[in-house]
Amino acid sequence: MMTQPENHPVLPRDARVAVVAGSGALPRDVVRTLVKGGHRPLVVAIEGEADWLDGENVADFDLWPAPAERLGLFLPRLKRAGVTHLVLAGG
Repeated sequence: MMTQPENHPVLPRDARVAVVAGSGALPRDVVRTLVKGGHRPLVVAIEGEADWLDGENVADFDLWPAPAERLGLFLPRLKRAGVTHLVLAGG
């Protein structure tokens, strides 16, 4: 017998989510789901990889382009921006 999933949010409403986004559909789907759930994610787009951004409505999220070799330098910046959750998605 299959049960219905409980209908409650996984993230608190005040969660500040950053998505380190590479290539492919997964980061796009994660960002869209966050936006649909009422969040305004901060997307750290890996330069040369985050091809899914073409044609995406970037008004729904904050966008920080970043070269892959400098991603580690973004951690203090994410903390200062109030990020409470971090997602790594894509190739």
